[in-house]
Amino acid sequence: TQEFATSLERELIANFGVRPGYVWRGQRNQYGRYNIAIPYEAFTVPVSVRDPGQDGVVGNADDGSPIAAMDLAPEFRGLTPVNRTINSERGDSDYHTFEITGTKRMSNRWSLLASYGYTKSFDQAATIQGNAIRGNALVVNPNDEINTEDGRQVYTRASVKVSGTYESPMWGMSFSPIVRYHEGVPFGRTFSTTALSYGSVRFLAEPMDTRRQDTILITDLRVEKTHAFSGRNISVFFDLYNMFNANPAQNLQWSSGTAWNRPLSVVPPRLARIGAKLNF
Repeated sequence: TQEFATSLERELIANFGVRPGYVWRGQRNQYGRYNIAIPYEAFTVPVSVRDPGQDGVVGNADDGSPIAAMDLAPEFRGLTPVNRTINSERGDSDYHTFEITGTKRMSNRWSLLASYGYTKSFDQAATIQGNAIRGNALVVNPNDEINTEDGRQVYTRASVKVSGTYESPMWGMSFSPIVRYHEGVPFGRTFSTTALSYGSVRFLAEPMDTRRQDTILITDLRVEKTHAFSGRNISVFFDLYNMFNANPAQNLQWSSGTAWNRPLSVVPPRLARIGAKLNF
């Protein structure tokens, strides 16, 4: 894994600065355990695979367009497997992240931190968030490259976070809200078929950036009261998590069939907490 990061920080006006940055991470020489008796070049027979659509049933109105796949050449069928751990010739992954952060230092009783991040991924993966996308983590045959860019899942995701603190002149209380926004995880519908000669095969029916899961927008709040006590500070605080009780799905079942688009997990409901801390 190789990584490069760069950023520039500049104070624009008194007590307020901005820091843009860029991060690249690349994975090379990835490896896995594969059957070398059936190389990539063994898949030479063109076949058309029927896409059953969202309901997983072939032959009705929601069926997708036929998918052009490649089956094993006859001379490679039924060979004894020879499994070996090898590096993949088609195993590169790249991730590009742009981020910008604005910081207002505590002055005039308030502070603020706001950040925006955008990531574009060229990912090699067999599963994302527990959902199977294809049969192999790295490209082993041409069917692993369907609806990808040279076998890599291409998708983007953005996030925003805003937090701050306001110290009230009354009662010595401070208020610290946090707002978090996450663009929904992108996904493409998948399905499995036994139409090919080498067993059950999972296909990515559409590119990974075709659909998105729920957008996540969460607001938290802390209210804190601090009091000097014997040379130390004691604070009583009240936390309210997910204060607007948002309920988006964090993860969905992507495959075709009866479980299509079924939530696997959702954002936890609103939660409150009261506590105290002693600062030495």
